[in-house]
Amino acid sequence: MNCFQSKNDLLKLYAPIVSAFGITLTLFGIYLEDKAVIQKCTSTIIALFCLVLLLTMLYHYLKKVHIIYSPTKAMSCLARIAEKSYSYVWTVRNHIGEADIEDDYFLALSRRVMDPKKPLGELRRLIRLNKADSTRRHLHWLIDTFSNQPSVKIKYYVGCGPSFDFMIADKSICAIGLPMSGGEGFAGTVFFKRKDVIEGTRDAFSDLWAHSVELFSGSSDITIEKRDALKKKVDAELTKIKNSEKCSIL
Repeated sequence: MNCFQSKNDLLKLYAPIVSAFGITLTLFGIYLEDKAVIQKCTSTIIALFCLVLLLTMLYHYLKKVHIIYSPTKAMSCLARIAEKSYSYVWTVRNHIGEADIEDDYFLALSRRVMDPKKPLGELRRLIRLNKADSTRRHLHWLIDTFSNQPSVKIKYYVGCGPSFDFMIADKSICAIGLPMSGGEGFAGTVFFKRKDVIEGTRDAFSDLWAHSVELFSGSSDITIEKRDALKKKVDAELTKIKNSEKCSIL
């Protein structure tokens, strides 16, 4: 579940260290003729190199905060978190932009929810209704995909305010998505492994959840008619939003 260092980032980080190590050994081989001295120097350099490498790896392992600016990389990271989570994933959608970029993330969640061997314990999705057509499409997709899954609960709410998306997984990591001006697009995603930040994000989610309206709690015996009724409910709520005054996005 480590999104704090991708493989490419690690390669960029360690490649210069390895190169410097090789160059240093070569220079010692050129300028020193005494084999015993070369062996001692080589052993010392190897020991120092291993120490630096170990400390670097330890630093990145213990790192508590990480920012990803690319929306594609951020979504890939969230998908990896979904794949590794075992207890629960709680996720909030506040932004008004397109949801296509989230497809891989939610496909990963659907795989986990439907995993016959180690299914995800609980998936909660909370959505703020807005005038964007992407919201309607996303809610319809959630109904089609998850309404027959007992471990999935979907709620929505109506209101103005900041367009931050956020998620919490297994009490071990949380992420906050920062939108571009106007609530569309992503300015960056901040990932946290700090316990106090995770608990604060969890509390914020719980408070929103308690004051939101249930769309559905998954049931294995749901019918096509019930799904259609849920979609009509979504469409009716969104029509109300479109006919109301526009909220200001902070």
